Amino acid sequence: MRHKFTAYHKITLQFLTIFMMLLNMKSFSQVNHIKGVVKDMRSGEPLAFVSVATDVASAATITDIEGRFHIQSDAPFSELKLSYVGYERKKVEIGGKTFVEVFLEAGGVSLKTAVIVAGENPAHRIIREAVRQRERHNPSRIPAYSCELYNKLVLTGIPDTISAPFIKADELASKQRADSLFERQHLFMMESLTDRRSKSGKVNEEVLGSRVSGLKDASFLLLMMQLQPFSFYEDFFSISAISYLNPITKNSEERYFFALEDTLFSGTDTTYIISFKPKANKVFDALKGLLYISAPDYAIQNVIAEPAKQESTHIKVQQQYRRNNGLWFPEQLNTNIVFTGIKLPGYHIIGTGLNYVRNVDFNPDFSKVRFSEIEMDVNPKASRRDSVFWQEVRIEDLSPQEQETFRMLDSISKAQRFDTKLRAMEGLFNGAIPVWLLEIDIDRIASFNDYEGFRLGAGVATNNRLSRTFKFGGYYGYGFKDRASKYGGFAQALINQRREMRFEIRYENDLREAGNQGIEGFRRLIGNERVRDLYVRLFDFTETYEANITWRWMKYIRTRLFAKHALATPMYDYQFRPSNLYEPVTLNNYQFQEAGISIRYAPKEKFFRNNHLLLSLGSTHPVIWFQTAAGSMLIDGRSYNYNKTAFKFEYTKPWRRLGNTTLQFDAGAVFGEVPFGMLINPLGNLSNKNRINVASRNVFETMQINEFILDRYLALFINQRIGNFIKIKKFAPELAFIHHSGFGWLQKPEIHQGLLVQGMEHGFHESGIAINKIIGSAFASYGIAFFYRYGAYQMPELKDNFSIKLTFGLGL
Repeated sequence: MRHKFTAYHKITLQFLTIFMMLLNMKSFSQVNHIKGVVKDMRSGEPLAFVSVATDVASAATITDIEGRFHIQSDAPFSELKLSYVGYERKKVEIGGKTFVEVFLEAGGVSLKTAVIVAGENPAHRIIREAVRQRERHNPSRIPAYSCELYNKLVLTGIPDTISAPFIKADELASKQRADSLFERQHLFMMESLTDRRSKSGKVNEEVLGSRVSGLKDASFLLLMMQLQPFSFYEDFFSISAISYLNPITKNSEERYFFALEDTLFSGTDTTYIISFKPKANKVFDALKGLLYISAPDYAIQNVIAEPAKQESTHIKVQQQYRRNNGLWFPEQLNTNIVFTGIKLPGYHIIGTGLNYVRNVDFNPDFSKVRFSEIEMDVNPKASRRDSVFWQEVRIEDLSPQEQETFRMLDSISKAQRFDTKLRAMEGLFNGAIPVWLLEIDIDRIASFNDYEGFRLGAGVATNNRLSRTFKFGGYYGYGFKDRASKYGGFAQALINQRREMRFEIRYENDLREAGNQGIEGFRRLIGNERVRDLYVRLFDFTETYEANITWRWMKYIRTRLFAKHALATPMYDYQFRPSNLYEPVTLNNYQFQEAGISIRYAPKEKFFRNNHLLLSLGSTHPVIWFQTAAGSMLIDGRSYNYNKTAFKFEYTKPWRRLGNTTLQFDAGAVFGEVPFGMLINPLGNLSNKNRINVASRNVFETMQINEFILDRYLALFINQRIGNFIKIKKFAPELAFIHHSGFGWLQKPEIHQGLLVQGMEHGFHESGIAINKIIGSAFASYGIAFFYRYGAYQMPELKDNFSIKLTFGLGL
């Protein structure tokens, strides 16, 4: 039967045709794989760890540390869904593309405010499980591994899109010059290749290559690139040498607020995105940011962290991990630095550090590798690598801007002598500035004390350019108050480079503080204890001949054997009457000979070494100093024997909950009848003159200089740093509680005449509170400290027991 082709049939046919066309278009717009990059809408900077999902449940991923992503799926998809904490969510139609560039706009969901909700916070279960699993995933717990790290640090400017436009002609001209500069080049660049080796938690790094714009040999600046640790698994995470409590640590939910921001499914894996910030009522050195925890391993997949307290330099770190042979291991470490205190017209100054981890080997052959105390060792050829070397090790070729940065700054460096200035910076850590074949001793240039007044002088010595085996030098100083010259010299020979064994002879005709029995050879060049030197007024003028030998053994022990002969002249009125004399002797001078040994034990101490410098990176364990010496004196034709012993213990313990505690314990003894200048003078830091007093470290802040003199001595110095106790915008001062106690005895005070002498057998006690960083930043700070003296040696007048001190750049 033949049917009529009615209008109804025509409409139905047209509808089916259009439907099939739309279906074909939809199929055409779907893809099975796509690559892309996600960036910030305002700055154009790539966004790391953005969640990228599709309209297929199993097809999802997270952008890498440079904002890139790649999704592959068995089922086709046509849409991307992007979400990121602090940014607006966004949907993107693919339209058949295989590469997309997506810009996200800031202003979306930010880190959640701490609120009390019914039931358990779901993020806490995830965090606790990550804490339980952290030892399994911590790279430092891997028996052995080796890898290479390619580092690149770029300092440049990014446009300031928020500030008002420039109106004045000079401002506009400055802006145009800045535009021209940043179109051509960056401000600064450096790159390096490092071979990292680890065995049983011991780490050594050898810098195979280093290149710095404008400098020939600047391996010292590699320490600038050590802005964050290799992993995010230790109790404390350091950013630019400041330690912050890690959110992945036991009971961290008591200090941090965690919020489950998103959950991403990819195959059999689940990624939990958790924000963290310090709780509102908790003040401590805290971080804020995002953690990406991968289940079922509960390992860190990604982390973004920055200090919760904003400084003038804002630093944010990013770490990305990848599963490698069943182990989660760092793949890339980034550091972003914003110098908020430094601006060019129309630009913010930022630094970007990129650290790529590659060639990871979990079964390295370390049979010929020696794990020494040198944590970072610079290969002598590191700064002389050619272009072929760098082309092979770079992750990607340098951009035209980066190439121009190296070229331009290299040419400027020759004119401005940047290399010479860098050598001077290195010299500051050794206490000497190199000048051609010589080095200038910084400590000898200028000083001040109550006896000499201002002292000016100079000290020079040869450096490694002249000889690595032999070294000699001398110094001269003149005090304008005592109108006297001081001078000395030395000659030194390197016997064994590996053991750092040196033999030295010295001559000095100089002042020595009466009663300051310091540990020979290990006194800090620049340390907080030296503030009190300003107030010292009792000295012995001493002519000394000395021979010594120093060396390192068992990695962490430095030893010094010494022998000396000296003639000492007290620069104060004093009479000495030992037991075998009936009448006191006006002590114009006395001779003594002494031989002894000094030891410094710093377990696990690490060092940085290059062609010019051996720099201690410190130790997280207690450091111990010990010295003992035997000697004889000749006074008024009579001989007297004596022994001296000194001991010091110092340790800083960080706490997860309450800042850190620094302890120092001192002890000393002098056996035998010796003059005033050979006794022990507890280190007081209070002047009886009306002047501004500055707090020191591990000294008695309310004790007058030379108030006590002892031949037996014990002292304990405790500093409990709490950290920030209040925070109002950028005002975040730090609080520290301080306590000092000392005991000392003087066996025969009657043999010392002409000076006020007393022991402190009943105990000297003082406590105080320091409020640091009232003004300043992490790099320079000003504060105030209050101390109170009490106990058996409390002063009669109440006001005399208080002492108010300034703190300047001191970690009290």
